[in-house]
Amino acid sequence: MEDEEAEAVLRAVGRQIKAWRESAGMTQVELGSAIGYGEEMVSSVERGRRVPKPDFLDRTDEVVGAGGKVSAMQVDVERARYPKKVRDLANLERDTTELGAYAALHVHGLLQTPEYAYALYAMRRPSYTEEEIERLVAARMARKSLFDRVPFTQITFVQEEATLLRPIGGKLVLRKQLEHLVEMAKLRHVEIQVMPTACEEHAGMMGSIQVLKLRDGKTLAHTEGQLYSRVISDEGSSGHGDALWNDPDASAHAPSVTGPHQGSTEMRDMNGLEWFKSSYSGNDGPECVEVALTPDHIHIRDSKTTDGAQLTLPAATWTEFLDSLRVA
Repeated sequence: MEDEEAEAVLRAVGRQIKAWRESAGMTQVELGSAIGYGEEMVSSVERGRRVPKPDFLDRTDEVVGAGGKVSAMQVDVERARYPKKVRDLANLERDTTELGAYAALHVHGLLQTPEYAYALYAMRRPSYTEEEIERLVAARMARKSLFDRVPFTQITFVQEEATLLRPIGGKLVLRKQLEHLVEMAKLRHVEIQVMPTACEEHAGMMGSIQVLKLRDGKTLAHTEGQLYSRVISDEGSSGHGDALWNDPDASAHAPSVTGPHQGSTEMRDMNGLEWFKSSYSGNDGPECVEVALTPDHIHIRDSKTTDGAQLTLPAATWTEFLDSLRVA
């Protein structure tokens, strides 16, 4: 574990659990058997090498008769559960009023499903352990609380078109991920745009970036790669990323996944389209999809919520997606 603060918390929690276990006159094997965990797990927790789940702490508290003192450690353990760089980023996002993000290689972390996130971490080299992957996926999913925070943070995503085609985790994982994007686009404070691969020039060619506008008026940029994660306070660097979603020329090349509340020109133009309902659509099931065709784009919406969010993709992207499903 690279996080000294988290290590210190977990070691302190482990010492307390060991003290309560010994006070109850139990061995590691006996405690593990009583709470439904193995001896190795109990040993690892006591040495501060593994992060105990709330269930582990609650059962231990009951078995050793700690009277709630072990269960109370959940607050400290929860803070240490996620990597430091994730905690730092989450703290920044909590103070954010506007967030703009450009994702060039894969679906942005805030938009990922658990299965998609797992697949990304599982392909990492050198490989993560299963426990590390579980911890990282949980941390990524925890950041999604940003979408529920009131007052809402206004969030704009720009996804590179290729990220919607690359079958990370397999075709079924990708399909579920794309369905999740449509659901996220229904949120009133979220806008998702797609940057076509055919676009000859745009401001994101230097890589993925996100810009955070904080409540105190400061603007920060966050960028990360395989070996680093950096927060940049330089206004010029922040403005570079900001240009991706504020530059009118860039937006013109990015068909969006939006809801009607945003009143975009693209959404108004859709009112005159001829919609075709999928033959698999039913009145009661979830497979309720309608499609409208224009010369260069495909428009998709929920046939049960025709005034809701709509997904717009380049025609070539839609064709490739259908071909990939047929192969699967």
